[in-house]
Amino acid sequence: MRARRIGPLVLFGSLVSCGGDFQGGATPPDAFPEGASGDASDGAARDASAPSHACAEAGEASGGTTPLPLGLYTQCVASVVDSNLTAAGDATGALTLTESDGVLSVALGDGLFSISPGTLAFNALTSGAAVVAPGQSYGLLVVSCPTATAAAGALALDGNSLVVSILGQGCGSRVGGFIECPLPAQPTGALEGPDLCDDGDAGPQNFPVGTYAQCTGSIPGYGEGSVTLSESGGVWTAALAGVTGVSTLESSLALSPSSSSAALVAPGQMLSVQEFGWGPSCSGPPPNDSGLVDDPGPVTRTMTTDSGWLVVDGSTLFVFLGGTDECGTAVHESFNCIAQ
Repeated sequence: MRARRIGPLVLFGSLVSCGGDFQGGATPPDAFPEGASGDASDGAARDASAPSHACAEAGEASGGTTPLPLGLYTQCVASVVDSNLTAAGDATGALTLTESDGVLSVALGDGLFSISPGTLAFNALTSGAAVVAPGQSYGLLVVSCPTATAAAGALALDGNSLVVSILGQGCGSRVGGFIECPLPAQPTGALEGPDLCDDGDAGPQNFPVGTYAQCTGSIPGYGEGSVTLSESGGVWTAALAGVTGVSTLESSLALSPSSSSAALVAPGQMLSVQEFGWGPSCSGPPPNDSGLVDDPGPVTRTMTTDSGWLVVDGSTLFVFLGGTDECGTAVHESFNCIAQ
């Protein structure tokens, strides 16, 4: 099993459409933590001056992505973190994605260890990313509270995996839930993102700029570092600073916004990531003086992005980065940050 770093915590295991009755996934301004100012685009997002051109750009960005497969996902791993406990299981869970009348349904099945079976609705932003419809309740296991209510959340394609990240409230405490699943071998279809030009969405021109801090893979308030989104001459970038376990080799990551709330991370970019391994060698664990194999420890390697998303839900930025390291191992880095 590999470790997924969650702020100061470490979880062992391979961690977690416009229309219909759900409109957006905005986070209540005071849902997370003190200092969060509500909509991250306040004073930062720009007005659309050329909606038709922006829609064309958004369509082009979305057209270059792999659509999210619908159907049964197996070998999922899940985790839940609250203010007192961390619970994470092995890759034994399942979930099913379906779409009806523009609503993406995530049916949580058995085996997710810390998350009970149930269904959550998400609103698609593009063909590869969606945000949770807030206010829904979902069941918890192992941790101290039996239920939580979703306040913000996102799902996206992260390299060769589906990643679901949900932030909520349960029994008066903040709760973070995370699910990661390999893509299904036999999908039943693919998600079609909304047509941005139908509702006048100016697409990438409305993608927010500004700084998001307290970055963590679990719940806000336990993280560190920041992500700064900026735009210059139509070029969008994300600069990472002090985020636990991941940093860019260049000054920033290049982005391609495909809606006002989602941006694709351009493939082929280099990141420095912290994994568990046996030093720089890719050949496996060397024996020690006694002839036994030492346990793996933290090692820094270089990851090349295959695909990933930045998704804004109210005051929360969800970052999903997928790729491979120099040893050919799949790497997934997912975390969330709060608007400053």
